[in-house]
Amino acid sequence: MAKRMNELGQVLGGLVPRLRHSGPRTALVQGAWTRIVGPSLAARSRVAGLVRGRLEVVAADALWARQLDALAPVVVAKIKEIFPSLAVERLVVAVGEVVTAREAAAAPPPAATPCAPRAVASEAMAIHDEALRAHTLAVAARYLARRAPRP
Repeated sequence: MAKRMNELGQVLGGLVPRLRHSGPRTALVQGAWTRIVGPSLAARSRVAGLVRGRLEVVAADALWARQLDALAPVVVAKIKEIFPSLAVERLVVAVGEVVTAREAAAAPPPAATPCAPRAVASEAMAIHDEALRAHTLAVAARYLARRAPRP
C-alpha cells in the first residue's frame, strides 16, 4: 500500500505544477486565439497557460515568437477587450512544439497501451503537454489494470 501511495505521489507531483496552466480561464483564451491574433499567427502558436496576469504562449519557432513579442501590446489589449475579467497584463512567449488542429486531425490515432484502450489514448491526444499526457496515460493504465477482471 505504501509503495502505491509513493507511486501516486510521484505521478501527482509531476502533474500539479503543470495543472496551474489549465483551467477555464486558459480555455477561454485558447478558444478565441484565432480571433485574437488572426489565423496565420494562431496556426503557428498556442496558448499554454494563464498565471497571475501573465499569458504564456508557445510559438512554432523564433520568427513567430518575435512576431508575437512585437504584437504583445495589441494582443493584450484585444484580450482585455474580449475578456476584461481575466486581467491579462503581459504576454510571455516561448518557442516550442505547436500542433495545429488540422495536423492533430490528420495524425493517426495513437497505439493503445496494453492497459489503456485506444479510446483513452486517443482522448489523451487533446493534452498538449507531452509529459502531462504521458503521466495521464500511465495513471489511466494503472487504474484500468487494477480494475481488469481477474481469471
